[in-house]
Amino acid sequence: MATTTTIRTLVKRLRSGGRKAAAAARTLADLSYGIDNRTAIIAAGGISALVQCLGSRDSSEALLQEAGAALCHLSSGSPDDKAAIAAAGTIPALVQHLLSSSERMQELAAGVLRNLASDSPDHMAAIAAAGAIPALHLHSRSEVVQRRAASALWNLSEGSPDSSAAIAAAGGIPALVQRVHSSSEAVQEQAAAAAAAAR
Repeated sequence: MATTTTIRTLVKRLRSGGRKAAAAARTLADLSYGIDNRTAIIAAGGISALVQCLGSRDSSEALLQEAGAALCHLSSGSPDDKAAIAAAGTIPALVQHLLSSSERMQELAAGVLRNLASDSPDHMAAIAAAGAIPALHLHSRSEVVQRRAASALWNLSEGSPDSSAAIAAAGGIPALVQRVHSSSEAVQEQAAAAAAAAR
């Protein structure tokens, strides 16, 4: 586990911008695999700093990707961790990155949204309200993006009639059915589950 001082220093560097920020984000992304480190990163204000990076036009591609990776790891934690991430205004920023030309950013944004939507009706509603459902493109050439998008749609539709209706209205079910015939078994599984849940 990293010390509290180390994590605070990294968060401070993250807010500074430039090369130091990208390096700090990369280190935070690595540290966020650990449960204890996740708690310390959140306590140090790491989430708001990471979201600030995602929303800044001045952020380099490297910084965006490392910030997205850190949020993806952090959002796989406890319900309290997920609530803190959602409360920081992360969802609208993620939706913007779903529309990015960068497949890596599409993948990371879909991954965070997938995690936030899991077993959380409030987050499901916020994600749908932010316009994520039509933005979760299944037409990407990247199998990883397809899999994460299908997984996010599955979590959104699971137990949520409103999200299921929104997925259907956005043409999501035919797109999911099409992905059931993907060459990737992982994409097939996620797409089939999402299509079944959304009906």
